[in-house]
Amino acid sequence: MKAYRTYTTVKKSRRVEVADLPFAEGQRVEVVVLADERSTADSVEQARELFAATQRLPAARSISEDEIRDEIEAYRKSA
Repeated sequence: MKAYRTYTTVKKSRRVEVADLPFAEGQRVEVVVLADERSTADSVEQARELFAATQRLPAARSISEDEIRDEIEAYRKSA
């Protein structure tokens, strides 16, 4: 069995589209859809990039360490 791997994103309509497949027109194929389960390392790196981007925002520069600590404490008390 010839296999072909590609990646796409589920659209708002909850559909996916795969184009330019390496199979002949009319050829029967099996379709298996798997969710992308990123590794923990990938998730950590993605979070670090998000934090860095957030910290570069002008509004983030005016927040003090005390305000951050108070917000964290308030969140922990509510959880």
